[in-house]
Amino acid sequence: MLGHATADIVSRSIIDSLKSDGVDITKILMLGMSYFSPFARIICFIRIGRDNPNVNKAIEDILNEEVIAERKKRSSSIPVLGLISIGSCPLHVIHVSFRKGFKSTVWFIDESINDIWFWFSRSSARREDFISAANSINETYSRFLSRFVVTRWIEVGPVIERIIDQWNIIKEYFLTYLPTIDKKIESNDKYVRIKNFITDKSTLAKFHFILFLYQTVFKRELVWLQQEQPLIHLLYGECCNLLRNIMLSFVKEELLQDKEGSDLLSVSFELQNSQKNNVNIDIGETTRTYIKDLSVSEKTNFFHDIRQVYCTMTKELTKSLPLKNDFLRHLQCLQPLARKEESSRTSIMYLSRHVPHLLTNEEVDRLGAEWRVYQMADIPEEWFRKSTVSSDNIIEYLPIDKYWYQIFSTTTSIGTPQYVVLTKLVKCLLSLSHGNSDVERGFSENNHLVSEDRSSLNEVSINGLRATKTGVKFFGSGKVHVVPTTSTLLSNVKEAYSRYTKDNEQQQKLIKSTDVINGKRGPDAEHELLEEKETQLINEQKNLQEELTKATNMLEEGTTRLAAAMKNKKFDDIGIAEVLVTAANAKLAALKTKLIENNENLNRLRKKQKK
Repeated sequence: MLGHATADIVSRSIIDSLKSDGVDITKILMLGMSYFSPFARIICFIRIGRDNPNVNKAIEDILNEEVIAERKKRSSSIPVLGLISIGSCPLHVIHVSFRKGFKSTVWFIDESINDIWFWFSRSSARREDFISAANSINETYSRFLSRFVVTRWIEVGPVIERIIDQWNIIKEYFLTYLPTIDKKIESNDKYVRIKNFITDKSTLAKFHFILFLYQTVFKRELVWLQQEQPLIHLLYGECCNLLRNIMLSFVKEELLQDKEGSDLLSVSFELQNSQKNNVNIDIGETTRTYIKDLSVSEKTNFFHDIRQVYCTMTKELTKSLPLKNDFLRHLQCLQPLARKEESSRTSIMYLSRHVPHLLTNEEVDRLGAEWRVYQMADIPEEWFRKSTVSSDNIIEYLPIDKYWYQIFSTTTSIGTPQYVVLTKLVKCLLSLSHGNSDVERGFSENNHLVSEDRSSLNEVSINGLRATKTGVKFFGSGKVHVVPTTSTLLSNVKEAYSRYTKDNEQQQKLIKSTDVINGKRGPDAEHELLEEKETQLINEQKNLQEELTKATNMLEEGTTRLAAAMKNKKFDDIGIAEVLVTAANAKLAALKTKLIENNENLNRLRKKQKK
């Protein structure tokens, strides 16, 4: 379907698939990816991954319109928000900027690297000759040249590393060995291209410049973005640092002084007066060593190309990085070190109002009070800072979800949770995507699971295998023998067959109910369908009763805290207590209405069964 599918076809297929699985599309939060965290399974929002092609942007727009339309049907009295947008996957943005930077020159690095690789790829004889050439000049040969994949342009760095390591062997093989054994080699077009590339005095300088950019700027961002822990709260700062580091490489430092975030977009980096001279522009010390042998005109052309690379990269990054995204900028308040800043309360309130359909007005009011309590709380450093220091004497911090897990566990003096609304909001925010690396990994895992020998695996089996792998990764760090053998695990294994049987029965019931709707079955199937609906209503009634109990407890807690606060004249606690009481009363009223409606539906159903 995806071959010639338009944005309309793809988006409609996504929506139909979600609806057929019983998923409420009004709860789609954003286009992004998901990862496994200790509390992620509690979140009820859905995220869908996308990268940067235009068709995917169109899909996002169509899904956004569909979600807004559905939300308007359910809550026409309040303003309706669409999907949260933080832009394209940063990994794709970085790859594209790196590729466009070097493709803006006439270096033809990718074509030349591929020419060398393809020369050996389908000939074991040529590989053997290459090793012989290495031995003839007493060069150490360990690994063969890597293949360059054009869809991952930035990964040209490791490929070039290996070429540089074997540069003497490559020169010996192509310039000395081949002309000796094959007198007609000069008529081979590919050989001529490779020979011209190798004999070009600027080739190694170009290689080392690419390697310099990869190792000093881009490699760290690639590794950082592919982590599986929640990083959405750091994404804005990382994007700013990436753009700033690129600019500092060729733009005069006084123009970047005191400029952070979206202020970087106002720098006129393309003007010649804004750029450093050839002596100060960053190209790497090894690169400077290799340009010493170039002529004056060759050096002039080389530095012209360097500036072109930097300007093109910067232009692409300023266009695609989410530096103007206020939602992403405000997410920085979730960092432990940012909590005492006065601006953090403004940020958390902004976030609470812009997460669609998560918090009520009463909960937003209570959130402000809870954040004040959080700001004044005495939080130990070991909750967010590692006890050990890295080999470079750099302070290392614990993953953000572990820190917030400690905050969520905080209780009041009477044992109730300290942060009720804040917990709800932060869990939602930390489930947001910082990139699509997990989605890409998911594709790879599926490819390994559904091999040619296992092509008959159905969707349930694949999901089961993926869930098992995730469980082993979470509970045993990817090692099966490390997973703790608990009584719950043993019990689940024993009950596996009974659950399988139960799932089959539910599938049969679903088939029967479908047949009833289509008019293919008689009274027996209709009776079974009514019984199933009765069970659903009874279960719903039980859930409502449980929620009613929780709301009553919240009301009692608020009343108790209000009385204590008034007695001790603690005005901050009075505000929090009032928020609790107000929220509890609103919840109780809503639950009572739902219980009455549930009872009426149940009575009508039972009357229908008696007929």
